[in-house]
Amino acid sequence: MLLKVLFLSAIFVIVASPATYRLTSRLLGSWVSSGAGCPTQSGVVLHGLVFAAAVVGVMLLSPSSSATESYKAGRKYVGRRGHTIVPTKLRRGGRQLAWDATDKRWVWLGRRSAIKLVSSRRES
Repeated sequence: MLLKVLFLSAIFVIVASPATYRLTSRLLGSWVSSGAGCPTQSGVVLHGLVFAAAVVGVMLLSPSSSATESYKAGRKYVGRRGHTIVPTKLRRGGRQLAWDATDKRWVWLGRRSAIKLVSSRRES
C-alpha cells in the first residue's frame, strides 16, 4: 500500500506542477493557465480529472489485495506453462487482467483460462 501512495503522490506532483500547466496551456490554449503557469479554475478542473483517471488506473492495474494476500500466504495460482499468476480486479469483455510473475508482464486471462490453485500452506 505504501508503494501505491508514493506512486500516486508522484503523479500528483507531476499533474499539479506549474510546468505541466504551462505545457497544457500551450497545447490546449490559454483557458488552462496563464503564461506563468498559474492555473485557471477550468485548468484545475481539467488537471483534477486527469489525476482522478490516473488514480483509477493505478487502483485497477494493481493486483487485488485478496489475490496478493493469497499469494503471500502460500497459495500459488499457476497458469499454462507453469507460470505464477496474480489476478487483478480489472475485467473487460469476460477477460481478466493478471500479472505473470514468471515473465514479469501483464497478461489477459480469457474465460477459459486455466489457472488453478496448486499449493496452499495452512497455518497450524
